[in-house]
Amino acid sequence: MLQNESEVAVHAAQSLSRELQGAYRDIHDLVLARSSSGKLARLLLSCAPRGVEEWDEQRLHSVMTHEEMAQRGGSSRETVRRLLSHLKKKSRIPPEGATLVIRDRTGLEALAV
Repeated sequence: MLQNESEVAVHAAQSLSRELQGAYRDIHDLVLARSSSGKLARLLLSCAPRGVEEWDEQRLHSVMTHEEMAQRGGSSRETVRRLLSHLKKKSRIPPEGATLVIRDRTGLEALAV
């Protein structure tokens, strides 16, 4: 079908290009963050809904387990647990069960730099 329909082939190539660019940006961002807290902040921000005003609360429902966060951020599960606990104490992401609430996006962005 891609060989016979050039318009479909162009759309498929554009879609794949966007996905590749997004994955590259995510990997690049996680690798460049020097600290574990920066990597975790970037990971949480990448999971936050887009198009939400900066001052609005952002809810992340069961984003991933601590183990999955650790694997994606290149750290240990215990490090992720400790960092999340620290962020909760600073009220940047107060606990609400399995939901993480980002109240201080600016603070998280500062950590992610």
